[in-house]
Amino acid sequence: MTFDQLMGKSYTGSDPVVNRIYQNNQRYFSEILNHLKRNAIVPLIGAGFSASAYPGWKKLFMDMAKPYPNCQPEVEDHLNQGRFEEAASVLREEMVEHDFLEELYRIFGEHTLPGAMDKLSAARKSLPNLFRSTVITTNFEGVIEEIYQNSLRVICPHTAYQRPETRRALQNGKPVLFKLHGDIEDRDNIVITEEGYDRFYGEGSTLVETLTSILSKNLILFLGCSLETDRVLKVLQRCGQHCTYYALLGLPEETKNDADPFSPRLCTPDGKEIEAYRTRRKFLSQHNINCIWYPYEQYEALDVLLQALCPPGGPSPAFPVPKALRTLIGRDSIIQTVYRKCTGGEPVFVTGPGGIGKTEVCHSVLRQMAQAGFSVIYVNLIGVTSALVFCETVADAAGSDRLSGEQAGDMAGYLAYLRKTLSAFDKPVLYCDNWEDLWQNLQEDEKLPLLTWLAGGIPALVSSRVFLTDYDVPLQCIEIPPLNHDTGEDRALFVQVYQNKKKSNKPLSFAGQSLPSYSGSWTATPSPLSWLLPRRP
Repeated sequence: MTFDQLMGKSYTGSDPVVNRIYQNNQRYFSEILNHLKRNAIVPLIGAGFSASAYPGWKKLFMDMAKPYPNCQPEVEDHLNQGRFEEAASVLREEMVEHDFLEELYRIFGEHTLPGAMDKLSAARKSLPNLFRSTVITTNFEGVIEEIYQNSLRVICPHTAYQRPETRRALQNGKPVLFKLHGDIEDRDNIVITEEGYDRFYGEGSTLVETLTSILSKNLILFLGCSLETDRVLKVLQRCGQHCTYYALLGLPEETKNDADPFSPRLCTPDGKEIEAYRTRRKFLSQHNINCIWYPYEQYEALDVLLQALCPPGGPSPAFPVPKALRTLIGRDSIIQTVYRKCTGGEPVFVTGPGGIGKTEVCHSVLRQMAQAGFSVIYVNLIGVTSALVFCETVADAAGSDRLSGEQAGDMAGYLAYLRKTLSAFDKPVLYCDNWEDLWQNLQEDEKLPLLTWLAGGIPALVSSRVFLTDYDVPLQCIEIPPLNHDTGEDRALFVQVYQNKKKSNKPLSFAGQSLPSYSGSWTATPSPLSWLLPRRP
């Protein structure tokens, strides 16, 4: 599918009903684009967004029911009627809750993310270039967090322990991901069965309160949502007739035209609207939803739309630096050193092995730079393996046109063009994450020119697992050391992460012994693991 096909520019027929939906597609796209330029639209992301990586509800429950023949007919009947909540309830009852949740975790758990991200298209990974504040999802896997490099604060508004955070997030307007139906890593609190939906979408619930607040104050763009019997629509009805929403939706099966999918059959031979389409059109209009329609099962329309919305037609590329999720332990000195050198104009490479904390250190530095008025241009180099693709990625991040033809083949000219583009920002700083993907695949004659370009005057901060040596370029490599065991920094981090994961302020204990919160230093122990063991009398 092409963007022109989605907008109906290739349609040559005379059906006024088909012409009308394509005219509306063009109008609504322009409106969405204008809202994006003002950062004034919030995405609500449904299961269809990650359908290339995870099974949809019907396939999921069909497959889960196969080893349980006693309930299989009832599950299939619910699914054929579009009653997914009821199908989940029947499955949970038959499998028993433990096995039901274990199977869901096997399919959607954190361990599945690497494979899922490989299957996700580049267009769907471009969300951070489009939406920089609130993001909403009904999905409970971790794809969106991974796309945003875990830079969004994650809140599950239906859980009792996150109700205070939910209300604070609604007030302060900082970037946050609302996971309406929970997180698979907290599997006991995901919303998937009919009983769960009835409970959490009940009158006066925090989930309904949160959704009502968001839907009544924001323009919403539904992506990957079916919008058929969705509970979200029932909340949406409470927001009144003065709210407007947008959605990308597929036409009903009854309208498909195998000979030419982009000439859908919206009318019967006697000129009447196909009833399935007519009913759907009226239902969505009653909910104030402006639809960009695509032909039945042409799911690549989502990729086409996202590609068309991306810069340079999209919003300002300045990257909102993620809010700190917790206090960093043992990194104050390094953060200040990196900040001082980076603001002094030197390219700074923050290096170290995976998991050592490079990203958090860089984010801390960038937060300080943002407070000082710098504009952060974020470049994620995952999968970038050549100088040309690097240049194209920087151009995309800066909201600039890519060069083509002979201009694209002139690396020196492309880099000069990018320098001029970045210089147009107010106090720019270029932040490159996952540098090792690029560096390990560059040709030798590309490395020195690229490093020289980075040292050309605009502050650059780079997170990398590789150490750069033997290059006569004024750049700084700052290695992140392990946390100090003698002062208890490693133990303090463990306690902090554990308590954050548990969403609890209770002290961590092993073998009945409580471990105190970190307050600056702890007595060293003879063995790196001895602090986990009970002391001998």
